[in-house]
Amino acid sequence: MKHTNGLCSAGSRGADRAGEKVSYDAPQLLTAYPNPSDGKQPIYLVAHLLEGMTAAEVRVFDPLGRQILVERVNNAVGIAELPTDGLPTGLYSVVLLVDGLNVGSTKFEIIR
Repeated sequence: MKHTNGLCSAGSRGADRAGEKVSYDAPQLLTAYPNPSDGKQPIYLVAHLLEGMTAAEVRVFDPLGRQILVERVNNAVGIAELPTDGLPTGLYSVVLLVDGLNVGSTKFEIIR
């Protein structure tokens, strides 16, 4: 842990305190598989909802920022399938919304 001007800061991986590893990593709430994709199979978007999160929404944006998919997720672990037929090569953004708030995001790439 670094002390600067009376403030403490730790990196995202945590700090060693008296031989104890302290982690500050936030849980990964949204992942995309496979990543990168060759565009021959669908992309699976996996949302891990925390306790108290009953319903969520996954939104996918193409490389130009246009929304191309909106899917509701209602389970503790929800999976949205995104067909890649016709999607151009590029980097896509995905957000996970709960009650209209962005609680997670990820990106995936299609390489043909």
